[in-house]
Amino acid sequence: MASTPYTTMCTEVYAEFMDEFQLREDGQRRFAIRGTAKEVLHREKLLRFFRCLNLPRDAHLGPSDTTQEMQLARKFEKKSLHEFLAILLFSCCDIEAAQKFIRKVLLTESWSVEACSLPANENTLRELFEDRTAADQFLSQQAIFCPVVIERGKEIAVPSLDRRRLPYVETEFLGRGAFGTVYRVKVARGHFRDSDYSSDKPTELARKDYELVGGDSRPGTAGFAGDHEIMKTIISLDKKCDNIVESLGSLVIDSSTYSLFMPLALCDLKQYMTNHRRKKPKTKAEKMAFIQSARGLANGLEFLHDGMMTKDGYNLVCYHMDLKPDNVLIFPEITADGEKHIWKISDFGMSHVKYRRRGEKDKKKESVKDFNRWFARHPQMEPQARPQDNSVSGVVNQRGDGTYLAPESMTNFPILNTSSDVWSLGCIISVVFAYLEEGANGVAEYANNRLTHTKAGGVDRFFLRKNGGSRPKVNHPVVKRWHSYLIEKAMYRSKTEGRAVELILRFLEDSVFQEQPKRCDARELERKLLRAWEMYKEVPNLLQTDGRQSSFDNFLRGTGIRRTTSIEEHAESELIETLRIRESEPFKGSEISPDGSAVAFWTNSRIFLYKIQFPSLTGMSMMRAASWELSNDKRNFILKSVGLTERYLVASVSGSFQFFLFDLERTPPPDGELGNPIPVDHKHLPEISKLAISPDSETIIFLLRNHNVRSESALLYRAPTEDTRNHQSIRAMHRINCSATQITNMAFSTNDDLYYVVLPDPLVYNHGHEVSIFHVSLREGCLNQLKIQTGEPGNHGTVGLFTTFVPYPREPDRCVVDTREKRIRDQTMSQKKSTDSQYDIKNYRILKIMMSHGHNRIIAVGRPVASHKMLLLELVDVPHKAPREYKVMEIVFLQGISSEDDFKERLCGNPGEEFVLLATLTAENQRAVYKIRLPPIGSSLRT
Repeated sequence: MASTPYTTMCTEVYAEFMDEFQLREDGQRRFAIRGTAKEVLHREKLLRFFRCLNLPRDAHLGPSDTTQEMQLARKFEKKSLHEFLAILLFSCCDIEAAQKFIRKVLLTESWSVEACSLPANENTLRELFEDRTAADQFLSQQAIFCPVVIERGKEIAVPSLDRRRLPYVETEFLGRGAFGTVYRVKVARGHFRDSDYSSDKPTELARKDYELVGGDSRPGTAGFAGDHEIMKTIISLDKKCDNIVESLGSLVIDSSTYSLFMPLALCDLKQYMTNHRRKKPKTKAEKMAFIQSARGLANGLEFLHDGMMTKDGYNLVCYHMDLKPDNVLIFPEITADGEKHIWKISDFGMSHVKYRRRGEKDKKKESVKDFNRWFARHPQMEPQARPQDNSVSGVVNQRGDGTYLAPESMTNFPILNTSSDVWSLGCIISVVFAYLEEGANGVAEYANNRLTHTKAGGVDRFFLRKNGGSRPKVNHPVVKRWHSYLIEKAMYRSKTEGRAVELILRFLEDSVFQEQPKRCDARELERKLLRAWEMYKEVPNLLQTDGRQSSFDNFLRGTGIRRTTSIEEHAESELIETLRIRESEPFKGSEISPDGSAVAFWTNSRIFLYKIQFPSLTGMSMMRAASWELSNDKRNFILKSVGLTERYLVASVSGSFQFFLFDLERTPPPDGELGNPIPVDHKHLPEISKLAISPDSETIIFLLRNHNVRSESALLYRAPTEDTRNHQSIRAMHRINCSATQITNMAFSTNDDLYYVVLPDPLVYNHGHEVSIFHVSLREGCLNQLKIQTGEPGNHGTVGLFTTFVPYPREPDRCVVDTREKRIRDQTMSQKKSTDSQYDIKNYRILKIMMSHGHNRIIAVGRPVASHKMLLLELVDVPHKAPREYKVMEIVFLQGISSEDDFKERLCGNPGEEFVLLATLTAENQRAVYKIRLPPIGSSLRT
């Protein structure tokens, strides 16, 4: 059989490799993963290759051609030359170069295998091939077959990307700090080497890139070498701490970029509190988990300050110097009790390290290294020039950068040490307790109060500057006022909880927010958090109810008096039905289908679907149809948003553009399992922040977070539900010039009309606290904007001014807006700006508004002033009144729901048979779905 011509074989091999490459469409980034060359150049292919070369028989290999080819193949495989030959064939070097390679390396063995190690240099290749053209061809393609292998605990030098490729099959921008840029990367299988870890799948990691600066800190200089050895020692420390983000390895690329690899987190603490889980924790277990996590941070800080030692006997003391919620990463952790979250301090190795040899008592022999001097600061993060501001961080502005720095950072000659980190941790704990009580709105309002204090100078910090002095004033009155408020709120619910909150917050004031010599250390703070956590064990599992009402009930029980049920309450009970949900998991959200036939609750990782049946107007039954949980390979993501119709359930997760689509009609969920969803993953698009699905199930709208530009913005995309897997069907609608976290109330009112609300940035002064309501007409392709002034002149608060709104079902250009929980406007979008026509509801606070399709009845959920007692209300338009006035009619008392509870509302049913569904997220064992039948128009029980 005739040998295959060499040029034909090169063409065939080229095509085979192109099919196997990662990122093959990208000529600058494509690469072959480890083992690809061996798979393509298998034994039969090698025999064909040797036949192509027409080599003379070698006496040492046997008399027959077949035996010689087989012997060459065996020697070739033993020397593992597959990658070298792959480059030679893929680059189409001529047959003479191939013959010389085989003759020198296999036949005469005048060249050692080490001489063929990759990546090869130009001089070696010219000597081997004896041809400059062949050497240049080889060099032009060798990087594809030389991707970097990241090794756990090691630093790998990559002198030039002309000779190596980076092993990332996916790269997604996550964020940018003062020095580094963070990406999520998926490392190709086989290119993350770990003695404790083996997988035939790609590995997802976080990568932080630092730009190395010049001067005596540049790689290759003496100044860099000494510091660099210490940094490598820190990365490879044997002793680890569960609350410190582990460094998994690093790359030094082109002597200009330092890439540090870490485990991929769910998110950071700031993102969690302000974006991923905006609602405050409801259950005792959730609050205890937060306190335990904060205790873990104190434990991690203690490790940085007093727990690190090198193999050769140096004590290392690390000053973090930039501890803030952004640098606290949250990771999933599987325990015997299920999945939990663990908080870890990140960026610890990029700051100041003091080291001293074990047993050395002379502090003059201590040395402090500032690793940040290796790295260039991003231009947009350069310090703003401020008179009398000597902050060491240099990142100080009214948007919160520098908020968590200690007061000594402001002095002319700052002396920073471990106590500076303790101050920063105290600030984080203070904010966490604000979140536990008030959720994301509380975090924003707390920051705004600090920022707008008359002596704050437009800077958000936990201390103030003394008038005319260089030293700062430690005590910030806003901090103490907020602490007192948080303690009082906790005391209302439970004296035990109040004492636990008081223990921590007063300790922060007395032992953390003090001058440096008076501050406690991290260990003492950790012990206080442990004591608070133990006190929380004794807190009863109570509903989040009004403290005054609970106290009155306790008084009645103490006197032996029993509460009686009035005739009106009997009448109300005929309108309302309640179905309890016994799941004990911490639900973070709920959704009701437009027809009321299904309700979904979800946690960070699980979805529970309940089917609802209405055998009659006054009846309701509910069964848990199924549940679904994120698979193990998605443990580094959390559920972000859920949409639900009669036909579909769609659930997005954090990370890039990825969601799961459940077709409830084609594949009805079996008992216990929700079935296999359709996974949709478009890595070229940013993360989904929110989504909405049209009532007819035809269209999905996605709100995306856009971080690829200097000014953060949001993007609105749309896609047909049944074609979402086709990335070409997902089309951009428009850009929104604000953060995605400022957008709320995104929902369809009809199949063609979408609405969303843009709230003001809580850390930027907004005169009048202007809120914008947008109406998107999918049919006409137009966008209408209505601007509402929600504040009063001189009022600096920004949270809670906008309450809710509802569009008219048959008039998409018209809506009812509720601000300040009492001010009602009936507004036409075409007016562009709100008019002076408004009405303040007296004696009630309106929290939610719905509108019936049949008669434009305005149904609300609210409470009487100075009470947490929740009611279903009707707002009746008083005729012949100009400006418009409303009369409030009470429909029913919502037993078991407090104004502090989270719930989803939906008005369902046909005209004359309408009812309201409420899906509540109250305390554990108190979650429920309420059905309230609407009485005939004008027949509400009380006014």
